Amino acid sequence: AEHDGKGGRGVWVTYEGHVYDITDFMHEHPGGSIILQAAGGPIEPYWGYWAYHALVDTPRQFLTKYKIGSLVDDVDDDVNGDVDGDVDGDGNSSEPGLEDYIRAHYSEEPQRGSDSGQLRLTTTPYMSETDPGTLAATYLTPNEGFYVRNHGPVPVIDDDSRDSFEIQIQSPRSASNGTQNNTETTKITLKDLANPSQPPARVVSVLQCAGNRAGEMLQRHHEAGGTTRWNNLFEIIGGGMIGNAEWGGVWLGDVLRSAVPGIHGLQSTASEKDQENDEYHVVFEGIDGYAASTPLNRVLDRKYKAMLATTMNGKPLPPDHGYPVRALLPGIAGARSVKWVKSIRIEKKESDSPWHKHYYRKTNGSSIQPMPLTSLILSHRLETHCKQPSAPDIRSPDIESATIALSGIAWGGGEGKGVSKVEVTGDGGKTWDAARLLRAPPPRLSRDDHDDHDVDDHPWGWVQWEASLPLVSASHRGQYEVYCRAFDGEGQSQHRDVWNPRGYQYNGWNRIRGSTSVIQQHVEKTTDN
Repeated sequence: AEHDGKGGRGVWVTYEGHVYDITDFMHEHPGGSIILQAAGGPIEPYWGYWAYHALVDTPRQFLTKYKIGSLVDDVDDDVNGDVDGDVDGDGNSSEPGLEDYIRAHYSEEPQRGSDSGQLRLTTTPYMSETDPGTLAATYLTPNEGFYVRNHGPVPVIDDDSRDSFEIQIQSPRSASNGTQNNTETTKITLKDLANPSQPPARVVSVLQCAGNRAGEMLQRHHEAGGTTRWNNLFEIIGGGMIGNAEWGGVWLGDVLRSAVPGIHGLQSTASEKDQENDEYHVVFEGIDGYAASTPLNRVLDRKYKAMLATTMNGKPLPPDHGYPVRALLPGIAGARSVKWVKSIRIEKKESDSPWHKHYYRKTNGSSIQPMPLTSLILSHRLETHCKQPSAPDIRSPDIESATIALSGIAWGGGEGKGVSKVEVTGDGGKTWDAARLLRAPPPRLSRDDHDDHDVDDHPWGWVQWEASLPLVSASHRGQYEVYCRAFDGEGQSQHRDVWNPRGYQYNGWNRIRGSTSVIQQHVEKTTDN
C-alpha cells in the first residue's frame, strides 16, 4: 500500500505473484485513473470487475514491460518472462485468482434465455447482438431479444427500493449567469419524478452500439486490400447491435430545468465544430462505474426527446437495460445512454471517463455523438416459378421467373430526418430498384399524449421495408449478391463504403450473399413430379 499513487507516490500492482511498477503506464492507460482502484495491491479484483481485461491478451502484454520483481524468491524473476500464477512456489496459488474474482463479481447476473433471439458475444461482461430473424419479425424489438452491451456486472437493485432510488444532479452554482466557482447539488428519487398530473414521456427510438457492423467493415476493408487487424471483439460484431423500442419515462430537459434554475444561461451558441470545448455537457454516471456525456444543448432541445427512461416497450426496464432508470438519447450512440444512472453532472467539459476520453471516438479523435443513416438486409429468400425444366441453368427459358425476396430496416440517423426511400441493387450499384416502405404501427400512447406525437411518424425509430429483385440481375457463378442503401428525409444517401480504423459508425451499403443451389433443388423436385 506504500505505492498507492497518493501523495506523489508511484503506483505498483501485483498480478499472479509478480510486482509491476505502472507509474509511467498511468499516462497511456486507456482506462485512465480508474486503474488506481488496484494501486498498492493485487490487480485481480480490479480486472475481475472490469472483466474485459480477461478477454484479450493486451493487458497482460502491457504488464510484462513493467515487471520489477516477484512476491517470493522462488518465482522466476526474469523481467521479460511470462506472467504466470505460481505464487507459493509449488505450482498452486495461495490467493484468489482472476477467475475467482470474475465469478464473484458476476455471480448475480440476470437470467437470460437461450431462445431469446440474442446471439451472445461474451459472458463477463455480457454482450450480445440480436439475430436478424428477431429484428425482422416485429417493428418493436422484443425486450428479451434486444442487444446488450454491458461494461461490468449488472447492478442488483431490489424492486422494493425502486421508488427511493436516488439520482444526484450537480450543476454550476448561479447557473443563470454561467459562473463555475463552485457547484450545487440536488437529489431526486424516482418517486419524485413520477407526476400523475402529467402524461408519461414516450418515444419510439432506435438504440445502436457505435461499433455495430464493425466486423462487416473490417471484412470489406480486407477485400479492398487493407491489412488492419483489431484482435478484439470488434472483428466479430455483425449488424445486430441495434434495436427499436418504445421508451417511457420523463423528459430529461424538464428534469434539469426544474432542478437547475437558470439552466438556459449555460446553453451555448458555439458552432458544432467547437462544441466539445465551448459548451456545457451533461455527464451521466451509472452505479456500475460507467460514465459518458452528451452536449447540454442537445438535452435541452425538445425535438431530440432526451429522457430518463424507466420503461421499455411498456414494461419496466430489464436489468440488462438499466433498471430502474437509464438515460435515453435518441439518435446518439448507445454508449452515451448510460444505464443505472446514479448521478448527472453539468460540466464545461466532456466526461473524462475512459469510455468517453479514449473510446467511442471518430477518426479525427472527436467524440462520437449522433449516429449516421444506415440500413440492413435482415432476410432474403429465393422465389421461383418454373415450367418443366430441361436444364438446371437459372438462365434457362424453362424457368419463367426467379426473384430474391428481401426485407430489412432503415434508420435516418442522429438528426431525426427519417427515411425517404430505400433501394436495392443486384448488379453492384449499376441499377437500383425501389423498396416498399412499411407503415409503422402506432405507439402505445395515451389519448392525452397524442398531441405530442404523430402516430404515423417516428423520426427516431426505424422503417421496415420489403423488396424483390430478379435473380438473373443479381447472380454470378451460382451465387447472388445484393446491396441496400437508404436515403434520409433530405435526400442524403449512404456511401458505398466507409472506413474508420477505430471500428465505429460503419454505414456502408449493407450486403448479403446467397447460393442459387436452391434453384437446382427446385428443378430436380419439379422434374420428379
